[in-house]
Amino acid sequence: MIPLSSSSIEGINLSYNNISYIAPHFFTPIGNTLLELDLSYNKLQNLSKAQLDGMKFLQRLHLEHNRLESLDYDTLRGIQGVQMVFLNGNSLRDITPDLFEGCTNLRVLSLHGNRIRALPDSLFKDSKLEILDVGDNLLVRFPESALSRTSTTLVRLDLSCNSISSLSPTQLEALTRLRWLNLASNRIVVIADGTFDGLQNLVHLDLSGNPLGRISVQWFESIKKHLLHLHLSNMSLESLPDFAKFSSLLTFNVSRNFLTYLPTNFGVNVSTLRTLDISTNEIPAPPNTIWHTIPRLSSVSLQSNPIRVLSNDSFLQLDRLHHLDVSALPLELIQVNRIT
Repeated sequence: MIPLSSSSIEGINLSYNNISYIAPHFFTPIGNTLLELDLSYNKLQNLSKAQLDGMKFLQRLHLEHNRLESLDYDTLRGIQGVQMVFLNGNSLRDITPDLFEGCTNLRVLSLHGNRIRALPDSLFKDSKLEILDVGDNLLVRFPESALSRTSTTLVRLDLSCNSISSLSPTQLEALTRLRWLNLASNRIVVIADGTFDGLQNLVHLDLSGNPLGRISVQWFESIKKHLLHLHLSNMSLESLPDFAKFSSLLTFNVSRNFLTYLPTNFGVNVSTLRTLDISTNEIPAPPNTIWHTIPRLSSVSLQSNPIRVLSNDSFLQLDRLHHLDVSALPLELIQVNRIT
């Protein structure tokens, strides 16, 4: 690598090279001005404190898509003012408990796409994380002890594509500021009633791709007034329960299940919906008896259902519809005025 000289550089992008080694103190000459360092998409296998030392004003560190297998416990000690760290797409297996020690300004952390089996309990003892992505790893249980240190600051959490098998109220109750939670594509087979009761700021919940097979209305009892987006795709559902009324729900996704109908009072209980995705189910006809109860619906996805006829009244009273997906249907009859 070409030596750096002292300058006023605030950002340096070294991504998409073949860098496998960084000399100790290489960035020291620009350490007093550098705010962002991008080393993504290279071939780094390890980093030490000496290689990142001296960048005391660094705010954003990009290390995603390298070949990192480990990080020394003090790797970040020279950049403790860092606010965003991106380590996604590496081969990390273990995270040392002291990795973020002293990183009191850390707000965003991505560990997506590694091989991490657990988060140390004290990992975030000094940080005030707001956004955490640990999706696509090997977690087998919800990391409540590690997350308890971020309970007053965490607003966005991605734990999708792991191997978590169960959820209980005690695991989530401390995350009172959480607004966005993605638990899709785990192995969850049990969700205790009341699990989400403490999440009084939650607006987005994704449980898709878990082999639950059923839904309990009690899961949503305490969040139904403020939840905006609910994703229940690919959960082997054969029916939906009679939900209590959601006051603010905008998106409802139950695609890729085995539904043959929607409950009679479904529309009344989700009357604020803008987007409804019931694609890839076993629904034999558009559920036109509920359209009038969802007056603001603007997007409907019905593709890949066994619908053979679209009649004049299939979409009657969908006055605000802007997007309609009726692809991949085994249609035998389409009446001319089916949309109006």
